[in-house]
Amino acid sequence: SMLQDVEAGRPTEVDAINGAVYRHGELRGVAAPLNQAMTLLVSSLAPG
Repeated sequence: SMLQDVEAGRPTEVDAINGAVYRHGELRGVAAPLNQAMTLLVSSLAPG
């Protein structure tokens, strides 16, 4: 659904999903580099 959002020019839910995993991991000292990368990459494609 994120691809459909990007293609349609709509905001994605990447921050609510992958960003949340990354932030919770960071708070607990657990690295989540793939979730961080996914958040940054998809966010760079989304509007706004």
